[in-house]
Amino acid sequence: MKPVKNAPDNDTFELSLFCGIVGDAWRVHVWPNWLPGFLRHSFDEKGEAFPVYLDLEELDRQMEGCGVQYTKIHSPIGGYELTASGRAATVLAVWLSQSLLSGKRSKASADGDPSSNESSGMVS
Repeated sequence: MKPVKNAPDNDTFELSLFCGIVGDAWRVHVWPNWLPGFLRHSFDEKGEAFPVYLDLEELDRQMEGCGVQYTKIHSPIGGYELTASGRAATVLAVWLSQSLLSGKRSKASADGDPSSNESSGMVS
């Protein structure tokens, strides 16, 4: 995944997520703060998305590559709370959108949808 080098720097943006592990995937809950339009369709009315396949090490690399910081708190019940504001919130949102997209591809592949091979870059 490519880092977002030119993310807008707006301190009013704050994105707060709770990511809980469920089997091989994650269930992501978004707090009712700012949520970019390109993410809204991925969450249900309760603010949840499942299944999502997250790469938290990639998130760390993207944040570092963009020179921004975020908060990652390990939860005693399993999972992580991720919070970012300003430019870091935009980087977090883009990383999350890429993760949500990977979950849709994996789900389509599991359902046996032959068109999913084309969209994922896989060759059959």
